[in-house]
Amino acid sequence: MTNVGCEIDGSRDAQFVLRAPTSDGPLVRCRNCGFYFISPRENDHTVRDFAVDERAAKYAELEHEVEKMGLAAFRHAHIDEDKSRRHVFMERLNRLLMVKKGGKLLDLGAERGTFLELARAHFDVWGVEADPATSSFARNVNKLNVFTGTLKEARFPDKYFDVVTAFHVLEHVSKPRSELIEIYRVLRPGGLLVLETPNIDTIWFRLLRKHWRQFISDHYFFFDLRTISILLKREGFDVLQVGTAVKPVSVPFALSRLARYWGGFVKIASMSERIGLGNVVLRINLGDILLAFARRPLTD
Repeated sequence: MTNVGCEIDGSRDAQFVLRAPTSDGPLVRCRNCGFYFISPRENDHTVRDFAVDERAAKYAELEHEVEKMGLAAFRHAHIDEDKSRRHVFMERLNRLLMVKKGGKLLDLGAERGTFLELARAHFDVWGVEADPATSSFARNVNKLNVFTGTLKEARFPDKYFDVVTAFHVLEHVSKPRSELIEIYRVLRPGGLLVLETPNIDTIWFRLLRKHWRQFISDHYFFFDLRTISILLKREGFDVLQVGTAVKPVSVPFALSRLARYWGGFVKIASMSERIGLGNVVLRINLGDILLAFARRPLTD
């Protein structure tokens, strides 16, 4: 078991909040700053600096644990997730292009490279992905420059990138502060960071408590708009904008996600696909995902 302190202020004075059956340990809240995190970690599925073969074993273990969570119906819903991901990433790319229209872009947690496929029409793109299987797919099938490992392991030069994107990364890593320090290092002065992570300051957490959808075994840190702003500023970033994220999803995909709570939604989702609702896109903002834009200052 791994006991950790608060990533915002370093305190180890935290109070127990709840224990979700799908989390890797109890949710606690820092008594000083109010930051939520999981401690102690029982199995520690964080993205750490471990060897590639150990990393592959960890991901296999994680897949097995997800199956045990009772989410099999949700995971096996026959809905085109890649199509839905493209809707989301196109939304994020359009937001990014309103601020930055070119240069070198690095995507952290690149998976198979879906976002990079879209972004390479506007940027020179690189990726980092810890999972060996998906990073290999990005390189060999999508022909993208994606490194297998962590950002620290990639050893990019100082001040190399104009943009770093980190969609659902900070909640997974061992130490978010260390990740932000490394992001700051590889960004050029004036470079842009775009990050997305669960927002715990939401009605859904307050209503659902331990059944909130963001409590899964490899989510360890839970920010809100205040705490993510504090952390970004402490690591030297200028915070440009912090808010909640819109997620464009097809009707079948939205229904399939409800199968987390009732397996019957799998059949309803498949039916909606058959009757032609697969191309109907809803723009949903549940308020439990935050999207932040920050910049490395022109002068340090």
